[in-house]
Amino acid sequence: MWAAIAIGGTMWSHARALCLVFFGHVLAFWVALLWAIGLLAWLARQPDWIPYIDRPPFEQHERWAAIAAAALFVLGFAWRAAPTADAALAWWMWLAAVVGVGLIVPPCALIAASVRVVQLIDHLVAAAKGAGPQPYKQPSPLKPPDLAKAAARKASAMWTAEDPPRA
Repeated sequence: MWAAIAIGGTMWSHARALCLVFFGHVLAFWVALLWAIGLLAWLARQPDWIPYIDRPPFEQHERWAAIAAAALFVLGFAWRAAPTADAALAWWMWLAAVVGVGLIVPPCALIAASVRVVQLIDHLVAAAKGAGPQPYKQPSPLKPPDLAKAAARKASAMWTAEDPPRA
């Protein structure tokens, strides 16, 4: 959270170009790392993932990608000298940003994909209902709770078996 505020808030508002370079550095590190471990080559070999090309660019050079990832990681610690970095926490800025991106992006991508699937289902249902014999209507909002029932529920929750209500 601190890295997100320090980079996306403070650095973005005070040194926008520096912030864009930082984001580019983080992105380059993760691309090099994924290339080095072969994940991008695996994705490129999946059917219909990318348009047809003779040889995906990720099939070779894993060793050089690993060296690039290591160099980008080590160079990342130079960001502690950024003018917007808090002196007490500057050592952690790069590490927190890189680890945070690695931990946050995969579940956020899954959540975003599942939200899109639910939206698609909702749109399909609305389109099917709209094409039906009766016009589609938006669902009515929830009715406000019945205050008398709510008061009775609250009163009944306060009674105990030893202390029944007196009539």
